[in-house]
Amino acid sequence: MSTLPLSIVIRTLNSAATLRQVLEALCLRPEDQLVLVDSGSSDETLTLGRQHGGKIVTIRREDFTYGRALNLGFRATRHDWVLSLSSHALPVAADFLERYRNAARR
Repeated sequence: MSTLPLSIVIRTLNSAATLRQVLEALCLRPEDQLVLVDSGSSDETLTLGRQHGGKIVTIRREDFTYGRALNLGFRATRHDWVLSLSSHALPVAADFLERYRNAARR
């Protein structure tokens, strides 16, 4: 069965306090892609994203809307399957991404 690589888009703004836990809980595979759409973080958000192999896309705070940020993130992805997540919502299960992959395969 193929691995079905995923692109994960997360909107961020000073999200370091929760983003670390979210990224560690995701258990990304090497073939997955992480895209952070950031609107001006001044904490460790961008460093955390880069440490997890993330591509950083920036949007000016005055240009931010939820839809515009997601569209920028989606434009930066390279895989057919894209998952948008919140920077403060922990996955409910350790195999969250595997469940998503299995659902996408069906």
